[in-house]
Amino acid sequence: MKKNKIFFNLILFLFLLLLAIPADATETAATISFTQDNYYKIREEVYKNEKPKLNKFSTFTFNAETPLEEYLITQVKLMNPNIDVSMYNILESNINALVLKVFEVPELFFVDPTSVRYYRYEDTETGLVYVKSLEFTYLMSEVEINDSNAIIDGVVKEYLAGIQSSWNDLEKIIYTKDFLCKNCSYAKNIITTSHTLYGALVDKEPVCDGYSKAFNYLLSKVGINTLFVTSSAMSHAWSMVELNGNYYHVDVTWDDDDGGVGRTRYMHFIVSDSGMSDSGRQHYSWVVPGNVTATNTRYDREFWYGNENYLIYKDYLWYYVVGTTQVNSLMFNCADLRVDPITITSKSIDTEYVLYKAGLTSLRNNMYFTTMSSIYKINFPRDVVEKIYTLPNPSEKVIYSIECIDGKFYYDTIDIVNGSTVPTTRKTNELVYYPITGLSLDKTKLTLELGVTETYTLNATIAPSNTTEDTSLIWRSNDKKVATVDANGKVTAVGEGKTIVYAAAVNGITATCQVEVIPKLVYTTLKEEQFDDILAISFEDKTAISEVITAENFPVLDRGYTVEVLTQEGTKKANSDYMGSYNQIIIKDKSGNTAREYSVAVSGDVTGDGKVRLYDAFQILKNVLYGKQLSLFDKHIRDYNLDGRVALYDAFRFIRKVILS
Repeated sequence: MKKNKIFFNLILFLFLLLLAIPADATETAATISFTQDNYYKIREEVYKNEKPKLNKFSTFTFNAETPLEEYLITQVKLMNPNIDVSMYNILESNINALVLKVFEVPELFFVDPTSVRYYRYEDTETGLVYVKSLEFTYLMSEVEINDSNAIIDGVVKEYLAGIQSSWNDLEKIIYTKDFLCKNCSYAKNIITTSHTLYGALVDKEPVCDGYSKAFNYLLSKVGINTLFVTSSAMSHAWSMVELNGNYYHVDVTWDDDDGGVGRTRYMHFIVSDSGMSDSGRQHYSWVVPGNVTATNTRYDREFWYGNENYLIYKDYLWYYVVGTTQVNSLMFNCADLRVDPITITSKSIDTEYVLYKAGLTSLRNNMYFTTMSSIYKINFPRDVVEKIYTLPNPSEKVIYSIECIDGKFYYDTIDIVNGSTVPTTRKTNELVYYPITGLSLDKTKLTLELGVTETYTLNATIAPSNTTEDTSLIWRSNDKKVATVDANGKVTAVGEGKTIVYAAAVNGITATCQVEVIPKLVYTTLKEEQFDDILAISFEDKTAISEVITAENFPVLDRGYTVEVLTQEGTKKANSDYMGSYNQIIIKDKSGNTAREYSVAVSGDVTGDGKVRLYDAFQILKNVLYGKQLSLFDKHIRDYNLDGRVALYDAFRFIRKVILS
């Protein structure tokens, strides 16, 4: 029965294939080419109607679950050398629209648009010509494509890492545009892939359609709708983005400043149709799929219009600077993009002369801006402005911009003619400036005991070690009634409780230590006696010691030392109740020789658990030998080796460093 079903399906397939391709059809080959000259013109022809001509395709298919566009893209991703599309009944008149769909998928950057071969046949009854199959030329091998995709995935991961979870769509669009402007430069030597996602994210030298495809691709990763816009009259491409239900133009290419570092524009950013075609922006004759329009002029003259610095995000606000030629005061503005209308607040900083608009960049808690001759740092948490660099020849050059790339600072200078501000030669320089990037303390938790260990000096480590910033630190304690800290990091216990001690670098980076201050413990009267040169310790009231120990739990101390416990008769104890008044504690070195020897008699409940145990004995031993008391923290430590009981091993775990010091 199963064989008959397979045979039937095969016959049906052949029958339908015969219907799709008439028996007397003549198959011929043709070639189409999307060159830089005709690409936008072909696109205009395809999209000049309200919807692409693809809507005329027949829905007839052997695989009804796979729409034509999805099927075609899948086959190209598989690098199929010959893609059969005969089952879709595609008219040859729609071949441009069909192939165009492939070249507008950013992930298909490895397909050569200049050479596409297709096979066609004519239905002799109707005279209609249909497309049978397509042959694309692939610019890369499968290995090269996989390597390229790995690089693209890495760039996308870096891009997504910079997206703040609290950002709205407008903030994501700003960040995406700036991300591309910082990472790309317009291609000097234009090749086929310059027009693709590969050119933008791998080579990082795209042309306009490469910029636009990368912009759209990145925004798709954060759920923002985009469209690809072209103008054959301008021989140019850009994007449209959907924001709050409206579409707007964004031209990343024309807003990218390739002359150096630290400059961009927002001239063609979130703009309406009328704004895009005005005398300042001069875009015209564009084509958009579906004839989508941008009628909302809300952002045509928003605060970023004419800005030439990157917008800097910090603590829910976007910062930029406003300045004109040679003013002695720089205006820092910050915009809240989460309210409508956008609110702007300003802050003035007295500086030297500023050329045009100051350069602006950031690193962690600091922003860095430029004047004609100097670079300044402003620390917002501390509101401190500090000059970090001055040009050695300000009469010949002026500073034009600044940018932080991978933790290093670069700035541009331009030559000036006869003291004027007319720029001639622009040059990028690396600034020898290594800001503090890390701060750590030798302790993150500290316990001090009143009357015993009342002070401790915290040691701070600053990274990098070759920082050119001021390495002085500011210390403070959250609760000075518990502990204080001086300018050198010395912590002093004041009263019982907990607090946090902070160390702060000049750029606002901090490190903390949790400090607990405990009271001094008071014991009952303690007696010391000598028995054959062995120190004996006892309480006035004699009470038997009861503890279960095993031979396996006799601990190994640092540097190979071991511990043995013997009864008064010299018998090593194991698997029995440990009872007695005077018991030997012997510490042996790794060769088995006795290093230290004690005898202990205990009466009294040191730990307050209602029982007198070996644990209590070791706390008293610790106190008598080294003048140290059991801390409240140690007091609650019991079963170190998790064997279900507090035994000799556990006691030695926390005092071994004291005994062997």
